[in-house]
Amino acid sequence: MLEKLKTQKQRLLEGEPDYSPTSQEDGLSCPSLNLSYKERLFGCLLCFSLGMLLSLGSTLRLAQLVHGRPAPFAVCYTLGNILSLGCTMFFVGPIAQCQSMFHAKRRYSALTYVLFIGVTLALCFSPRLPHRTGLVLISVSIQFCALWWYTLSYIPYARTAVTNVAKKYCCPTDQV
Repeated sequence: MLEKLKTQKQRLLEGEPDYSPTSQEDGLSCPSLNLSYKERLFGCLLCFSLGMLLSLGSTLRLAQLVHGRPAPFAVCYTLGNILSLGCTMFFVGPIAQCQSMFHAKRRYSALTYVLFIGVTLALCFSPRLPHRTGLVLISVSIQFCALWWYTLSYIPYARTAVTNVAKKYCCPTDQV
């Protein structure tokens, strides 16, 4: 696997136009895009920047959330997260991205994240639902936590460190 990533990195850096991936490598790259390394990098950065801009811009819509109109906030926040998450598809392709998302160690956090994207959007467009604003806020919070836990799965031992810190401060063993 590491060797495949090294060859793909080398291929992207050198920009081999006549390269045709084998069936095993189809999940690692997105050959149908036919983009150079600079174009992939630009696309990734643009997608990530737009996603962050939308997510951060959603905080300007918090007043609308408080006044009972959660749709502008939640839709902006959710679309920003989707764009930010999708930026890596410029390098690995959609198939490899989905395989990575639903790998055994991050399957539940990715599933929770995707599920609550749907729940958030469904709540936004259900105007007759009582306490909709609070439910949207809870749904966005769960979505954020799932995305955070999912992101930690890519950093070696990050989940273990966060769990140990949480145990230390939330569940002290020597209570006086």
